[in-house]
Amino acid sequence: MTIGTQTGYTAALAGLGGGLTAASLRVTLFDGDSGPGDFDDGHQNELFVNGFSFGFFDDVISQETDGTGLTVFSNGTGFGDNILSTGFFSIANITDLAGLFASLTGTDTATFTLFDTDPYDNFYDFTRGVDGGLINVGTGPVVVPPSNGVPEPMTLSLFGAGLAGAVAVRRRRKA
Repeated sequence: MTIGTQTGYTAALAGLGGGLTAASLRVTLFDGDSGPGDFDDGHQNELFVNGFSFGFFDDVISQETDGTGLTVFSNGTGFGDNILSTGFFSIANITDLAGLFASLTGTDTATFTLFDTDPYDNFYDFTRGVDGGLINVGTGPVVVPPSNGVPEPMTLSLFGAGLAGAVAVRRRRKA
């Protein structure tokens, strides 16, 4: 079952130098399951991105969070019944990372899917989160420049080249 898609990876991937060394993503969901045991007990639910497994929901270290995103309780692994939980899924397998990178580069789209071994026995809601809207499906990733205010060497060299060119043009005009 597809739980979301996201586009806009072209610019971010171009700056990664041709590959990934690891990949992680944050998932917040409300498990509204009223049956005994968590919806993810026994490796029943697995998360995929573009067909590459990020693991099972019951293996993920999670925390119960409130509507503002603050941790209420650290509940260990998995996503508990009738609570809003947040957990991080990660992969580090070189082959999977190369395939994930190629799929994102080729399509500019990440498709998030959940494989449930026994579908229709669970209720989970991926739309709850920080004030009901943690997921912003369709918004691309944002690359933020360093916060220390120091320009990168390439920026400085381009600035220097531009300044030298402006000085040279000005000197020619005076002559």
